Amino acid sequence: MIGSDDQMWRFEGTEQGGYTITSRTGKVLYTTTTEKSGMFQSSTTASNNTKFAISASTLAGYTDAFVITPQANKSVFMNQFGGAGLDKSLGLWTPVDKNCPLVFVTEEEVESQMKLAKLPLIPMPTDINVLSGSAKMSDYATISYPADSLQALAVQFTEFLGKVSGKTLAAQKGANAGAGVITLSIDKTIEGDETYQISMADNASASIKASTAHGLFNGLTTLRQLFYDAKFNNNGNVMLIQANDKPRFGYRGFMLDIARHFFDKNEVKKLLDVMAIYKISKMHWHLTDDQGWRIEIPEYPKLIEIGTIRNGSFTKDSPRFYDDAEYGRGMYYTLADLKEVVDYAAKLHIDIMPEIDLPGHMVAAIASYPYEFSCNPSQAIENNGQYIVRINSGVSKDVLNVSKPEVMDFLKCVLAHMAEVFPYPIIHIGGDECPTQAWQNRVNANDANFKKWMSDNKLASVNDIQPWLVNELGVWLKKEYGKDVVCWNELTKHWNTELETQPIIMCYSDYGKNAMKAAADLNMRTIYTGCWPFYLDMYQTYEGNIGQVASHRGDDPYSGGYGNNTLQAVYNASPCSNTADKEYLCLGVGANLWTETVNDNKEAEHQFFPRMIALAEVGWTPEQQKNWGSFRQRVQTHFKVMDEFDIYYAKYDYDEPVLSDLQTAQKEVDRLLSDAQPDAVGYPSSAAYAALRDGYAKAVETDNAALLYTAISTFKSAPLTMPEEGKVYRIISGATLWGSNYEGSAMYLNIDPVTTANNNRFRFHYTQQTEPEELFVFVKVGDGYGIRTRMDNRYIRLGDLDAKSNCALTIAESNKQYMVLRLDSPAKKYDKVGYYDYTPGLLTISTVEGYAPESKRLVASNDGYIYNKTDGIVGGTACWRIVEVTDFAAELKALVKKCTIKGILKSELVDPASEELEAAGVITVETYEKYAAIYAKSIGRNFTPTTPTAIKTVGVVTPEHDKTYDLSGRPSQAKGKILVSNNAKYINK
Repeated sequence: MIGSDDQMWRFEGTEQGGYTITSRTGKVLYTTTTEKSGMFQSSTTASNNTKFAISASTLAGYTDAFVITPQANKSVFMNQFGGAGLDKSLGLWTPVDKNCPLVFVTEEEVESQMKLAKLPLIPMPTDINVLSGSAKMSDYATISYPADSLQALAVQFTEFLGKVSGKTLAAQKGANAGAGVITLSIDKTIEGDETYQISMADNASASIKASTAHGLFNGLTTLRQLFYDAKFNNNGNVMLIQANDKPRFGYRGFMLDIARHFFDKNEVKKLLDVMAIYKISKMHWHLTDDQGWRIEIPEYPKLIEIGTIRNGSFTKDSPRFYDDAEYGRGMYYTLADLKEVVDYAAKLHIDIMPEIDLPGHMVAAIASYPYEFSCNPSQAIENNGQYIVRINSGVSKDVLNVSKPEVMDFLKCVLAHMAEVFPYPIIHIGGDECPTQAWQNRVNANDANFKKWMSDNKLASVNDIQPWLVNELGVWLKKEYGKDVVCWNELTKHWNTELETQPIIMCYSDYGKNAMKAAADLNMRTIYTGCWPFYLDMYQTYEGNIGQVASHRGDDPYSGGYGNNTLQAVYNASPCSNTADKEYLCLGVGANLWTETVNDNKEAEHQFFPRMIALAEVGWTPEQQKNWGSFRQRVQTHFKVMDEFDIYYAKYDYDEPVLSDLQTAQKEVDRLLSDAQPDAVGYPSSAAYAALRDGYAKAVETDNAALLYTAISTFKSAPLTMPEEGKVYRIISGATLWGSNYEGSAMYLNIDPVTTANNNRFRFHYTQQTEPEELFVFVKVGDGYGIRTRMDNRYIRLGDLDAKSNCALTIAESNKQYMVLRLDSPAKKYDKVGYYDYTPGLLTISTVEGYAPESKRLVASNDGYIYNKTDGIVGGTACWRIVEVTDFAAELKALVKKCTIKGILKSELVDPASEELEAAGVITVETYEKYAAIYAKSIGRNFTPTTPTAIKTVGVVTPEHDKTYDLSGRPSQAKGKILVSNNAKYINK
C-alpha cells in the first residue's frame, strides 16, 4: 500500500442497485466489458459498466474476504492477474481463484500502516520510533566528537551540512551535549561494527552512539537523509526519530565492470559518494576480462600497450550493434590510481574488493603475451587463430595455460599488487565460465609437459584444474597476505572438499538460488548476486512490457540487456530462501553491472539507480520488515537527492503528479525550450522561440491554457532552419526509441585502405570519432539538396528504393550524378507510441517531394550501415540532427592522435598541427583540411575539397504516352534534365 489518493475509494449505492466506486481523485471505476477478460479502468468521465456487486468470499482460506463482480454479470469476478501488487492488471475472470478475494482497509488503518512509509529513510532502520515535533535544520550548530581519531568523521559531516543548508557547523572535541549539538559517542557495549543508536530532540540536539567509527558513520548517514528531506521536502524542518539500528548483512555491495567500458576515477568516486548515502558497504571492482585489461602491472607492460585496446565494440543488445571504432587506448588505472580510489572509499566506509578474473576471461592478457600465457602459441582457438582482445561478449575457449610456471608467476605478481593496494581481506579471483577445451587439446595432442604437470599434481582430468588453481592461489594469498578468496559459483561443480582453501562463493547463475544451495551444501560462505534480479545491465521495465515501445520513455539512454529486472523485483529478492537452516553462511548481497552495452557514465548511472537503493534495503532491513509499497513511496522522495549529485536515474517507478491543463502545457513548453538552439539547422527561428516565450508568459499571467496551447501549435508549425551552402556539417542520429537508441551516432563514409569490401558505403559510429569522413556539405537544388562528403567531394546516392537487398546508402559513381534529397520534420507519433510528437532539431532525409509516413528515407540500421527504408516517426531510426561544425579543433586533435598512434607524419603533420592547436583559439576548416589532405595522401586517397556553386534548378521530366523511359536509377544521357527513377531524382550535367 502507498496510501495515495488514487488508492482511496468511496463506495456509494445499494446492494440491490449496485455500488459505484470512486477514487479520492474523482475517477470512477468501470470495466471495458462485463464479460470474461474485461479489464478494469478508471476515468472522470466513465458512464458505462460502473455498477458492481460485493459479496462474501466462499473460497477456502479466504472466508474473511470479499469478491467484486459487475452488477450486470455476477458470474465473473475481479481478479488481480499475477497476484496482488503494484502495476498488476485487474480484470474479470472465472472461476474464483486466490487472486479474487479482497479485504477492505479503512483510511485510518492505511494511515497507521503507512506512518513509517513517510519516513525519508532508506534503508529502513530495524528498530525505529518517530517522535512528535521537529527541529529546524538551521538550529544545529555543533558536532561533538570524543577522540582525535574521529575528527575527520565530524569534519566530513560539517562539510555535508554546509552544502545542504549553507550553514557552517562547528566540529569540537568533547563539546557538551545540549541544544544545537550533535554528539558522537563510542560505546563498546553496543554489539556489531555497523550498529548505531540515535536519539533526537526538538531542541536540535542528537546523540549518536556506536562501538566503532563505522557505526557512527552509519548514524550520521541516517541524519544526512533526514537533513536532505528537511531541505527538499519539509521546509527546513527535520523529522525527529529514535532508533537502534543494525544491518542484516555485512556485505551490501555493487559490482562495476570497467573491462568492457572504462570509467575514470571521478565517475567511480561519484558512484561511491551516492552509494555511501544508502549504507552500501562494498564495491566489487571487475578490473580485467577478455575485452580489456585495465590495470597497470609494471612487470608486464604489454598488458596496457596491447591488452587495453580492441578493434571495436558491440554497444547494444537485442539485436546487437557493432561499432567498428577502436576502443580502450590509454584506458587503464595505474597502481597509484587504484590506491587513490581505495583511500577515497575508506573515508566513506566502503571496502573495495578487486577482481582478477582467471583462468578464463583472460583473452586480453593472452593477446598481450600469447607465447608466455596461451595453451597453443601458434594458433588461438577463436578469431581465425589470432590472439586479439575480444570484442564480443560470451565465453571464450582460449584460457590460461596454468601448467606453465611463467603463468603462475604472472598470476602471483598481479595478485600481489592487488593485495598490497587493496586492504580489504578478500580478493576475487573469478573462476566463472572457464571452458576446459584448450586444456583438453593439450592432453589430446599428447603434450608431454602438460600431461606430466597433471600427473605431478594428481589431476585426474581437466575438470580438476580449476579447483587446483584456486587452492594454490588461495593458500598462497592466505599465507603471504592474510587474504581469503572469492570465486563465482561454477567452482562448486568440481570442488574437492579436501582442499585446504575455503573460498567464498559468489552465487549468480540459476537465479543465484540453486547456486546458494549448492554452496551451502558444501558449507561454503556465500554472497548472493543472482542474475535475476541483481544483474543491473538488464532493462528496468515490468515483466511483459519488454520490447514494447510504449513501456520505454523517449529519454531512456540505455539499449542493452537481454532481459528485465525491475525495481520491484530487486526489492522483493529473498537471498537466503534456498539455504534452509544455513542462512548464517550468507555474507550478504551484491548487484552487478556488466558493461558490454553500457557506453557512458549516463547509462551506468541510469542502470544503477534507483535499483541500488532497493538493494541497500534488501541487504540491511530484516526480510519480514520490508514493504514494497512503503519503499516505493520513500524512494520517490530520494529522487531529489539523486538530482543533488547530478545522477541520471531511471524514473519508471515515479508517480507523475496530476497536472492542470495549464501545467501540462507549461511542461510541454519547458521541454521545447530546454534544448533551444534558435536558427540552428532543424530548429525554428529566434522569432519563433521568442513568440513561444511570450505566449508562455501571457498564458501564465492570465491563467489561460488555451492561449498557451495555441502558442505551442504555432511553434510546432513554424518553418525550420535549413543548411547553408559553404558551411560544414555533421549528420548525427537522433534515434531514441527502445531497441534503436543511436542518439549522437555520427554518419560517415566507410573508407578502409586495408579492408575494402564495404568501402563507399555509409555507416554510423555509435561513439563520436571526429573523423574527416564524418563531415558533409549541402548543395541547394530547388527545394532539396545534394549532400556531398567534405573529405573528397563526392555525393550521396541511394540504392534501389524497392529492392530491400540493394537499398544501401552509397557514394555516387560520378560527381555529375546528384540525388536530390528532402529535409523534413519527422512524423507525429502513432497513437500506440507514447512519445513526443515533435522534437526540435530532428529531421528526416528523404527522396520525395513533401512528407508522407510511408515514404522511403535515410535510416540507421542495427548492422551499422545506413539504408533507404520506410520509417520516420519522432525518435525513430530515420531521425537525424544536422550539426554545423565551426571549430575544427576536435577533428585536428583526433587526426594528430591517429598519426601519433601510427607513428607517421611527425614532421609533416603531428608537430606543426600540435603547435597550431596550442596557439589557436579556434581551428578553421581551412587549417584542418590542410592537414587532412596530408594525411589522405599518406594513405593513398585524394582529398580535394571544393565548394561548388548552386545547381540550376530544372524541370521534372513528364512521361509521355507510348514513350520509353529509363527507370533503373542509372544516369540518363539527357543533359540538364531531371530523370525520375522510383521517386528518386537524379540531375545530370
